[in-house]
Amino acid sequence: MRTTGKQCGLAATGGYQPSLRSRWLAAWEMRAQLKSAGQRYTLVSDAWKQWLSQGRSSLQKRIRLLETLWRAGEISTTDYLLQVQQALDTQIAGIELHGDFWNAWLAWMNHSASLDNWLNTEN
Repeated sequence: MRTTGKQCGLAATGGYQPSLRSRWLAAWEMRAQLKSAGQRYTLVSDAWKQWLSQGRSSLQKRIRLLETLWRAGEISTTDYLLQVQQALDTQIAGIELHGDFWNAWLAWMNHSASLDNWLNTEN
């Protein structure tokens, strides 16, 4: 049985050779993932910076004000507890945003092929 040049090439390389088109598509997909990860990191980073500058400090002030109003008898215990629960829910959302910030950063570092370099650097 005769083998063709293509079959000899496959035998010599040990198997399947991806076509130029499939390699191009893979590279295009990697580029799209990098761009998407970079955009997500930018958006989440901006949201986290805004939370740090505005949300966190005003939330702490709000809880202190609620406690003052409750102790002075200006609001009922039920209203106080509802408002504190809303404030705590907001704080939880901020903590989740912080986690999203780090996840977006890690995804961006991974897609930009910088994560391994960063992990292997000596401080």
